[in-house]
Amino acid sequence: KETVTVVAGEDTDEIEFVNTEYGRFTLKKTTNTGADKDNWIFTVYTDSACTPVAKDKNGNNVTLTTDANGAATSGYLLPGTYYVKETGGNKYSNPYWKPDSDKESVVVTAGSTNQTPIVFDNPHYGRIVVEKSTNTGNNLSGWTFTVYTDANCRNVAKDKNGQNVTMVSKNNGVATSGYLLPGTYYVKETNGVGFEDGQDYYWTVSTETKTVTVVAGQDVRPAAANGVFTNTHYGRLQVIKDMDTVELNGKKKLAGWQFQITRNSDGADMGVYTTDANGELITDKLLPGEYTITEIIDEVNGYYYCETTNPLTAIVTEGQTKLVGGRERA
Repeated sequence: KETVTVVAGEDTDEIEFVNTEYGRFTLKKTTNTGADKDNWIFTVYTDSACTPVAKDKNGNNVTLTTDANGAATSGYLLPGTYYVKETGGNKYSNPYWKPDSDKESVVVTAGSTNQTPIVFDNPHYGRIVVEKSTNTGNNLSGWTFTVYTDANCRNVAKDKNGQNVTMVSKNNGVATSGYLLPGTYYVKETNGVGFEDGQDYYWTVSTETKTVTVVAGQDVRPAAANGVFTNTHYGRLQVIKDMDTVELNGKKKLAGWQFQITRNSDGADMGVYTTDANGELITDKLLPGEYTITEIIDEVNGYYYCETTNPLTAIVTEGQTKLVGGRERA
């Protein structure tokens, strides 16, 4: 209000009233799933460095919160250029989301609300969980899995930070990926303990590829075997043949002796192995457990008999080669 003094016979000074016309702007929140567009908070600034917060016509800091449709309208602002940035909300710090880090400029015009809202987009991510299992229940940590976008496993998937997605199993065998956009992915075991080009003396590693569909906001496992990759840990037997006698050529007859290996738990025949020139043989991979080693004395070698107990039993331990020795005399 203005005060005026009226003097008789004189015209008073002109009283000026100034009205300020304000404007507003709108914004829109979008997500890759089309859901969860409410309760995102934006702050309006007066400079591109986003430091001084703009004030509305009542002197309040200008922030906007989106509704269920992702829409929000600012308070009344003086005409000019402003800068808008996403600064909070109930999903802003949720790691399954990637906040929109861009700032947008908007020109506020007196007496109007912009007809084209500025748009902020937030991707919603999910994760993949797999698990390592072994026949012994040990050696569950340190196995590496790679996530691909194609069934041929040629294109490695990227996480929300643009990094290749690999995951390494922990002590409980569980491995969790980085955050991925919803969609179909393919997981394959690619490295780990004793993993050398897919082969190792003591391991048989999983070569399967598991398909999984990532869902926004969730940790999901491949449907096949509930995401469990099983590796088998083996041991081996080494048999050494020795002789008391020397042949006419001055050498011991060490090559050509045959041994049959049987698994005691189920009687499975693991095969017949033959000693080399040094009198040694090493079996293929054998599951942990007790085995019987029987030397085969045929008609050709019938003049020999086994001084060592025949058959012998031996315990195969995963990750080890068990030494079994014997001697013969004529």
